[in-house]
Amino acid sequence: MWRCFKRFFSPFPCKDGFCVAKGDAVRLAGLVLLMLLGLGLRMYRLGDQSAWCDEAQFFALSAQDLRTFLDIIKFWGPDNVLLYYAVFYWWNHLLGISLVTARMLTILAGVACIPLVYVLGRRVFDARAGWIAAMLTALSPSQIWHSQSMRPYGLCVPLALLGLYALVRVGQADAAGKGAWGWWVTAFIANCLLMWT
Repeated sequence: MWRCFKRFFSPFPCKDGFCVAKGDAVRLAGLVLLMLLGLGLRMYRLGDQSAWCDEAQFFALSAQDLRTFLDIIKFWGPDNVLLYYAVFYWWNHLLGISLVTARMLTILAGVACIPLVYVLGRRVFDARAGWIAAMLTALSPSQIWHSQSMRPYGLCVPLALLGLYALVRVGQADAAGKGAWGWWVTAFIANCLLMWT
């Protein structure tokens, strides 16, 4: 089980279920440092920011029970999809209701984009392209701004990246004559979740 998990989420090339050891520690340390940089930039002065009008409404409503919360969200915008709001509700109730913890959901989603961009860039181009793309993602003002909001946009990007990565893996597996059903399932799930975010 662990080998499958490690192979699926590993940003490094794998052979027979085991990741290649040469340079893995350095690459992993670099990726962790890049993610910590991204986390620091997204957390910077987070407590000083006030909530926007719609954010404040969602935040205040999250004190209600889940059914009432989702009913009001649907009433405000019948086209609103409810996955993000349901996750937001449970996130606030598990970690405590505060502006900082409410924003941590999208901050962590924004930080998750960094390794996803790295593995996608590495898979499609090469390691250098993956590092450059991951660095630009970590430092992107637009990514940082969306990560600090309490809106569904922050959750859309990592789901889209995961779906795209899975489709790239499907194409590469088909070209190599290997089975790709696991990647098809991953792409399907990521895109279904994306539609409901």
